Amino acid sequence: MKKTKIISLLLAAVMLVTMLSGCSLFGGKTVVKVGGESISEELFSAALVYSDTMFQQNYGISLKDYLDQEMADGMTGADMLKENALGFFREFESLAKVARENGIELTKEEKKTVEETKKAQFEAAGGKKAFLDKLAESGMNEAYFDYILDRQQIGAKLYNELFKGEGEFAPKEEDVVAKLSNGYARVKHVLIQATEGDADYEEKKAAAQKIADRAKAGEDFDALIKEVADGGDGDPGMQSSPNGYVIDAQGYTIDGTMMITEFTEASHALAVNAVSGVVPSTYGFHIIKRYPFDEAYITANYAEYEDVSAMENFAQKITECMQNIEIEYTKAYDKIDVHAIFGVEKPLGGAASGEHSEDDGHDHSTDAEDDAEAGDTADGGIEVGEAVPQQ
Repeated sequence: MKKTKIISLLLAAVMLVTMLSGCSLFGGKTVVKVGGESISEELFSAALVYSDTMFQQNYGISLKDYLDQEMADGMTGADMLKENALGFFREFESLAKVARENGIELTKEEKKTVEETKKAQFEAAGGKKAFLDKLAESGMNEAYFDYILDRQQIGAKLYNELFKGEGEFAPKEEDVVAKLSNGYARVKHVLIQATEGDADYEEKKAAAQKIADRAKAGEDFDALIKEVADGGDGDPGMQSSPNGYVIDAQGYTIDGTMMITEFTEASHALAVNAVSGVVPSTYGFHIIKRYPFDEAYITANYAEYEDVSAMENFAQKITECMQNIEIEYTKAYDKIDVHAIFGVEKPLGGAASGEHSEDDGHDHSTDAEDDAEAGDTADGGIEVGEAVPQQ
């Protein structure tokens, strides 16, 4: 019934996490410094592989098949993978930077809990090897996944302490109420799923009209939603959103998803407490009812909307940091052999993508220091924690 607006800052999972120490994350030669944190060749290589997995899932293509082909804005597939991988580190190091600036760090008790959780993860998977094999299926290795989830654990604490309740960056109730009480519609709907061209399409349309007639005659709308759902039809979202969808005039809900145009337009065309006729869409036939969404309602149900506003503040703060975080490239960054990482043969004649001359426009002032750090390793314990801010 709805299309997803992808604006996620953090991955949703509860998995591995490593509390890190040392200069170069996970050891090896430093390829880039993000916000002063050295990112090792091992870690960056893992991020490249994961980036390709994400491209496959989101766009249905593998960039490793286009390493030497220009894809967009003069960038080859290899260039795009490197930029995307770097984007991951910009995001997570921005999160870590905001946490440091606000004195957020994990306590010994929190670290101990994470260690115990990791042991349980291994046991549930049938042992460490089985767990890591499953991890590899998603395009990750242990080092990169540990790194991501360490940053997510810090992010969860940062979010809970500073962006919720009485936290310094928490939303003010009066601001949230004022924002939501203008331009939003709260609606519920009965959905009779159908696809144009189906043999029973007209039959389902007639069934939807009967539901609309019953709703307009005053039958309990929630009971009609349940009746259709019990019959194996309906919108599953009505179960997870029992108070209805809250959408603006463009179709965006307050949690960042986007409703289809037909549904949005019909919802905003209704008066409060009115019921629509049959609204066709690519999902089938909708019967929509609009509910009150004024200051009184929002105030009475504030807890339902507080987290969404808190997450908006959180995302804005991290995004601001990302826009200004310092990036220091090294010679090793330009010498990353993307072809070797993916096991792809380099083209004949000339350097492959990802291998550039030293005169590349990057600042390599940290190269001497990075060479000295090439053998550094982290000695922190591997632990587990929440991957996203707990709500």
